[in-house]
Amino acid sequence: MFNYSKLEKMADKLPEPEIIEAGSQVEVRNTFVRIGTSDKNGVMYVAPVFEIVSDSTEHLYNDFSDFMWEPLSMTKAYEEKRPFNKDGTPLNFKAYSRNIKKFLTFCKCFDVVLDENTNMEVASVGRTGRLIVGIKSSEDRGTENTVAQYVV
Repeated sequence: MFNYSKLEKMADKLPEPEIIEAGSQVEVRNTFVRIGTSDKNGVMYVAPVFEIVSDSTEHLYNDFSDFMWEPLSMTKAYEEKRPFNKDGTPLNFKAYSRNIKKFLTFCKCFDVVLDENTNMEVASVGRTGRLIVGIKSSEDRGTENTVAQYVV
């Protein structure tokens, strides 16, 4: 049996999670990567999750994530001109190019070697990199940090 009678008083002394100011450059650690397939267009995605690298006991920061289409799956959809967007239109060249460059920049930022054996679920996990944070808000998640740009 455990005595939790003092737990709430202990928690009151802990810092509340903070949002980092948009435009700040920070060091992050990639804690894990979600890979899945979109129900809307059948294209795979890569969603890395980051934590701020900090030894501070005065500040606590929420983890945050990014989202990008898996480039080989996206390329196939692009070349086949399959419905991709919410309105059923195919992926345009500008969005296709932007995603490829974002994926490659992410890999450079976290020193991910891309070859025939790369497993994105483990290749960058535990590695650190620098990025510029942004802020986004949504009804279901509230205000949170996001990736504005990877720094290479």
